[in-house]
Amino acid sequence: MLKLYFVLVVIYFLFGYLFLPDSICSTGWYFLCAALFPVVFFIIIGLLAKKGIIKISSQPEIDAESGGVPPCEQQDVNNQIDKKEQKKADKLLLTYIDSEDFDNRFLRARTEPLEIIEFYDESHMSAKIKNIENGHTYFTTETTCECDDYKKHHKPCKHMLFLALQTKRFWRYEKPVPKESFLQRKQVQDIFVPIYWEYYHKQPPGLGYTNLFLFSVCGRLKGVSKKTGRSTDRKKKIIVSAIDSEDARKAAAEIGILPPYQIKFIDTPPSYEQYRYLRGVGIPYPNLISALDVSALLTRYEDQDDKLCSDLLFEMATQCRVRVSYFSSPDSVMSCIWSAATETKKIALFCYAVYCRECGYNFGSGNIKHTDPIFSVFSPTKKEQDYILSITEFGYTFGYDLSRLNRRLSSYQDAVAQMIEAGLYLPQQATKVKWIYQ
Repeated sequence: MLKLYFVLVVIYFLFGYLFLPDSICSTGWYFLCAALFPVVFFIIIGLLAKKGIIKISSQPEIDAESGGVPPCEQQDVNNQIDKKEQKKADKLLLTYIDSEDFDNRFLRARTEPLEIIEFYDESHMSAKIKNIENGHTYFTTETTCECDDYKKHHKPCKHMLFLALQTKRFWRYEKPVPKESFLQRKQVQDIFVPIYWEYYHKQPPGLGYTNLFLFSVCGRLKGVSKKTGRSTDRKKKIIVSAIDSEDARKAAAEIGILPPYQIKFIDTPPSYEQYRYLRGVGIPYPNLISALDVSALLTRYEDQDDKLCSDLLFEMATQCRVRVSYFSSPDSVMSCIWSAATETKKIALFCYAVYCRECGYNFGSGNIKHTDPIFSVFSPTKKEQDYILSITEFGYTFGYDLSRLNRRLSSYQDAVAQMIEAGLYLPQQATKVKWIYQ
């Protein structure tokens, strides 16, 4: 506005210099009118605009190609349109990844013999993917693919899913938690439904919600031939449960397999039958599920078991290198740990269970870890040992809180006595070695 004011003043003096005589331009009234001229101009323009004779627009010039949007706002409009389109695309994607069709494609991406020939960018967002069976290759990105399946349906194909799996960017294909419908069936209709996000609400550690994953490790095994007595050095391939490839190396070394190692991750996706079973009985499940996760949910469904498992029990399973699903019930995890243990370890675990029972802990939650040497001092009689080793389903037999572990058992009483003798304080026993029946 101030700039326009000075422009009008300049125009006023320029007009006087060109068209008016010097006698008028030298008077005081002439200079006073120079100050008032812009004000009068603004008043006249305002009156004309009010009567509709002229139109005044404070908006910047509009570009016809921008669809009637001022150039200064065009970028903001484009951003809003992009966001709307992205939200629309995301909504369609979320609807698609919760369908049976997506389950089938995702399973094919995890099981069919596909491989990445080369990446086309440093961020690995585009690659050439080959089907080993038929030899077909396709240029694939995270949003498009050259295959006929994508051209026909314009939905993520197995090649796009495979690329996301290989680059560890498959989180966008995880379905949202469908809380409302399943909670209604569980609470209002009084139908038991295992709700996986209540058992484990974090992101999966990998392709599956398990504490450990399967790895194929190929290394060297040194030994002595029984026939010739000579030392041997042969190639050996084993399957180990580990957190990652580095942990797989440690697991192989623990068994006696020596480097150099060739390590390969083994995916364990559900079968088509397991998917159909889950959908048939109405059990919710995430897309990045493993076969072990499905078994855990189905076991809960059949047993109507809704008990939560503590992180300490999962940690105990990991320490024992026992692979379990985070959807498993505590009784199931206990039984898996027991089944994988050696005979010597089972005797120590039984003593540890007695300790947890006496101190009021759930199994795996004691202040003293199950690996403490104080539990290995337990030396039961032959009869007591036979009883301990005859236990099959440890968790289902005694329960997570060990409430079904009978204190009247001689093996139980001997374990208490030996722990007290070794200097372990048990609250319910105090310093008494003599058993008090409860």
